[in-house]
Amino acid sequence: MIYFLFILCLLLVSNYRFYQKGYCKNYLDKYHCNVIKGLFIGIVFMDHFSQYVKLNNYLDIPYIHFIHYVNQFEVALFLFYSGYGLMVSIMQKRMPYIKKLPSHRILRTLIHFDVAVSLYLMISIWKHGIPSIKAVALGFIGWGGFGNSNWYIFAILVLWMISFVVFYVFRTDKYILQISITTLLTVTAAYLISLYKQPYWYNTLLCFPLGMSFALYKDKLEKIFFKSCTRWPYLFTTIFCGAGTYIFGKHQANFYLYEVWILFFTMFTVLITMKFEFNNSILAWMGKHLFEIYILMRLPMILLQPYFKGHNYHYLVISAIITGALVVVFTPFLKWLDVHLFQVNKRRGEF
Repeated sequence: MIYFLFILCLLLVSNYRFYQKGYCKNYLDKYHCNVIKGLFIGIVFMDHFSQYVKLNNYLDIPYIHFIHYVNQFEVALFLFYSGYGLMVSIMQKRMPYIKKLPSHRILRTLIHFDVAVSLYLMISIWKHGIPSIKAVALGFIGWGGFGNSNWYIFAILVLWMISFVVFYVFRTDKYILQISITTLLTVTAAYLISLYKQPYWYNTLLCFPLGMSFALYKDKLEKIFFKSCTRWPYLFTTIFCGAGTYIFGKHQANFYLYEVWILFFTMFTVLITMKFEFNNSILAWMGKHLFEIYILMRLPMILLQPYFKGHNYHYLVISAIITGALVVVFTPFLKWLDVHLFQVNKRRGEF
């Protein structure tokens, strides 16, 4: 498995630029965010794949240690970028955008998710029989499942619903009030989820309001970091976040310290992307189709598992190829749904 992790890292550094002076002004545009998301959805793919095989090769030991350390950070950037993107859209488009959140973002994503869940449901019926109506209902909202990945979709839908309610009710251009309330409600949602689910369901949710806060103060931070007479503000902040990542990473068993660690880790990564511009079309494609890869990746893993016992590398490569093929087929279908159900721009896929 370490070979495939190495390939992902090689893709990341195959074409990069270091800004000795200034910074990469496009570090949070769609393309560069997709490159970083592509790296981490690749790690998620490997992490999920590991659940279907036995890692007993001595070369798998470094990979196991890496995955154990990274833990839920592999999705933290997804939440950060989502919070950032949502906040930027709200600041640019204001109330017309907010009013469309329930239909064009929340319901739209849920329908996309349910289309994929239907495939897992059919496989589950074939292998285990017909599930109860309750199990089906919970599966289609992401609280349950049929072997599919679900917690992230459920979490992001909850975060979007919280954001909609807060920004719809509290209509002010100051935004700090809405972000503060969103953060408070995110903590509340995490607590409620913790009563029923395992920690990975809720221990990265604060990265979402962190992304919103960064969007609000992005210009001010860039001015402090790069438009002053010295580089020390950026260097100090990066070293501070890096040190925090290292120190608190040793205490992941403690939930509160874990939260501090995940926020340090997220900010450290964002700060690195300010100075390093990564360009890779493969990772960018993976990041662009993050949702499709995330929700479809387990299909070939489930179906092929009985046929590749003891052949992990072949199993991984074929699962990756089939997942890619499914994405190529699934994406146009989702776009067709968007055009006919939500009148979404066919070319841009936006609203």
